[in-house]
Amino acid sequence: LNSLALDLFGSYTAFTKHFCNARRSRFGWDVSGLSNADELHSKLRQVMIRRLKADVLKELPPKQRSMIPVTVDKSQEQECRQLLQDLNQTKASVADLVGGDAFSANFEAKRLLMAAYQQSGIAKAHSVATFLLDWLEGSGTQKILVFGHHLQVLDILEK
Repeated sequence: LNSLALDLFGSYTAFTKHFCNARRSRFGWDVSGLSNADELHSKLRQVMIRRLKADVLKELPPKQRSMIPVTVDKSQEQECRQLLQDLNQTKASVADLVGGDAFSANFEAKRLLMAAYQQSGIAKAHSVATFLLDWLEGSGTQKILVFGHHLQVLDILEK
């Protein structure tokens, strides 16, 4: 907000004390609250435009979804397969455990699932980047919007 209107909100400390109901707790400052909401909304209207999705959708072309087969690097594929194998073994062991061991195994299963998602994205990223470049070169004036979740995947696409 400071980059949009330097003098509108003041320092971080002043902002959080005035608008976030900042309170000192035993862990530091708690700035998760809200205070002076009407004043905050009034100031935000000076620098922000809020539009509803329903209002904006009329201006956008229809969504296009396509399934496009991509190749995966063999070394990355093996790493994905290993993660999925580890995940399946961990999930199978959760049913036999109780208490803290079950909690730890369940946490490990979630970690492995996220690692598998990330690894599969990394494995496909080079093929996706090639596809996007080919599509943009042949599309003339069309634009494309790319969403990504994992930073490593976005870094590969950016290169």
